[in-house]
Amino acid sequence: MNNLILGAYAAAPPGLESDTQAENRWYSLLRDSQNIGGLELPFYATLHSRGVKRLASLLDQQWSCVVTTIPGTVQRMKENPAYGLASDNSPGREAAVGDLHRAYEQIRELRAIAGPTSVQAIQILSAPSQPKASSSVLSFTRSLTEIASWDWEGVRLTVEHCDAAREDTEPQKGFLSLAGEIEAAQEAGRESGRQIGHTINWARSAIELRDIEAPAAHLALLNARQVLTGLMFSGVSAIATNHGEAWADMHLPVDTGGQPSSLLSAEQIRTCTGLAGTASYVGVKVAADPRKCAVQEQRLAPALATVAEVVSALQPPATPVKMTDEESPGNRQRLERTPYKQTHP
Repeated sequence: MNNLILGAYAAAPPGLESDTQAENRWYSLLRDSQNIGGLELPFYATLHSRGVKRLASLLDQQWSCVVTTIPGTVQRMKENPAYGLASDNSPGREAAVGDLHRAYEQIRELRAIAGPTSVQAIQILSAPSQPKASSSVLSFTRSLTEIASWDWEGVRLTVEHCDAAREDTEPQKGFLSLAGEIEAAQEAGRESGRQIGHTINWARSAIELRDIEAPAAHLALLNARQVLTGLMFSGVSAIATNHGEAWADMHLPVDTGGQPSSLLSAEQIRTCTGLAGTASYVGVKVAADPRKCAVQEQRLAPALATVAEVVSALQPPATPVKMTDEESPGNRQRLERTPYKQTHP
């Protein structure tokens, strides 16, 4: 699994979709990047402000992308805190289901243009944010059951886990717990006959418990239940950075990617990729460095540094080459100690 999903939108220049030349160059840069098998496509009110055909023209024909609904969800919660698929407020929940149906229609349109493998999955969320609004497993189950009844034509449904609400810390997202999301997905799956999986974002699991071991624990739980669909790598810092405050969900790179205080290390990546055996996709979502963002290549560099670490972690260990007796170190040492004796005919 060396071809990763890249959440490049997190590093994209602002106003990209309104600048044709800049957008063409950006996507050309992405298509030329190694080890990219697809993009994490953000759904706001649409997949692209200039239409699905425009988006399809920018994608590599070999890519298999994943749609994320978090940008639109966060945007809508700013307008209405009760908005979300898990909302106990009926208008807020129904609005979120309606937006998911628009995403569903646009994914079908994109796949009709770019091919049936152009989108492999959609990531959905257990919003709204507690305690700003009331949410529950029951409400989320109702939404998931309805969404799963639509004909997705092979596109996987996966719940992306964000940090759950906790009494001892201020949440970044404050959505349902992973256990609650699993319960809702399983019940909706039984009622609809469609399996609903789960995706872990490294930073968001770490943020929830303020613990870098939390992502591995979440992955182990999902693996035990055989419901892991995806694993996305973003970093986070326990101290304030030029990206934002401590423990902010700001998509930091690996610690060697220009942000030394990032808690996402090569060791953490190796640990978690080792637990991602049943995942359908693995990916990276990293923001641009605010200090180095004037040039598109600079904006993308931290993400590509993180991609390189993930690809390295996914490589199988090298198979030792079996030596003959003559090639063994011990035999070589004996040969080196044996004096050369010239013989005469």
